Amino acid sequence: MKIGFLSLPLTGHLNPMTALARKLQSRGHEVVFIGVPDIEPVVRPANLDFAPFCENEYRAGSVPKSWGAVATMQGLEVGRYTARELTPALVKAGFKSKLRLRPFVRRLRRRCCGYRAAR
Repeated sequence: MKIGFLSLPLTGHLNPMTALARKLQSRGHEVVFIGVPDIEPVVRPANLDFAPFCENEYRAGSVPKSWGAVATMQGLEVGRYTARELTPALVKAGFKSKLRLRPFVRRLRRRCCGYRAAR
């Protein structure tokens, strides 16, 4: 089976997801990690394939600047900031990316949920 991982560019998300990806890979699955350029140094040493996206919006080295404020926050403040500021920008950039995530999401919704988007 081919499996793609898409993660927020944060250590708390990347570490468990790379561990899971490696476990699936060891069981014979073909695994690829999709993410902003800054996560490549975490993914490659885990011997996982990497496909960058949002290279224009999140150039290498930009994540500590744009996501660094989270390190100074606690609790609900982190969730609110992430939901209101960080994630929407990443999702918007992802839909514009060359990986063309929108058709992928539509296919996934149809397959998993029987969902059909109104046109």
